[in-house]
Amino acid sequence: MHQGVKFVNVNNTAGGMIKMINEALERDANNNLRSSGTTMSQITVLLMLNENADGTLTLKEIEHSLHCAQSTAHGLITRLEEKGFVISNGDPDDKRIRVVSITEKGIGCCRDAEEQMMQTEKRILQPLSKEEQKQFLTYLSKVKNTLI
Repeated sequence: MHQGVKFVNVNNTAGGMIKMINEALERDANNNLRSSGTTMSQITVLLMLNENADGTLTLKEIEHSLHCAQSTAHGLITRLEEKGFVISNGDPDDKRIRVVSITEKGIGCCRDAEEQMMQTEKRILQPLSKEEQKQFLTYLSKVKNTLI
């Protein structure tokens, strides 16, 4: 050990704890999604489509929302289409634009994912009192707004 040099245990820092929590949540979500044959990225796309009033978005809108390359968004949509969760067509007015729509099967997958998310949310907040939960969410919001 180096004399006079103090090393920080990153696991005890705010950033380290947030990272560990994120990894645990991701691992839990992926385990839950395995049964539906989907990934977090695919569920994110389905939830975005489901939240949109008409259940559709252009490929370009999905690409921008996910902050990913066109090829990545295209791959996600292709896999979701193969599974029957979405359909995509060219825009009737401009065939260069690809319009993606959620199917009934995709909507059902969203319901299942939302139920899992609610159960996870309860598990996260369970050890806190109602007042602590409100404070915790306020603090998380402040940190998020500072960083994003």
